[in-house]
Amino acid sequence: MTLVRPRRKRHIQSVGHRTSVTPLASLGSRILGTASNVGS
Repeated sequence: MTLVRPRRKRHIQSVGHRTSVTPLASLGSRILGTASNVGS
C-alpha cells in the first residue's frame, strides 16, 4: 500500500501535466486544420 501511494501521486501529476498540455495541442491542431481548409 505504501508503495502504491507515491506511484499514484506521480500518475496524478503526469495526468495533470497532460491535461494542461492537451488544450494547447488540440488548439494547435485545430488552427492547423482550419489553415489547411482555407488553403484548399
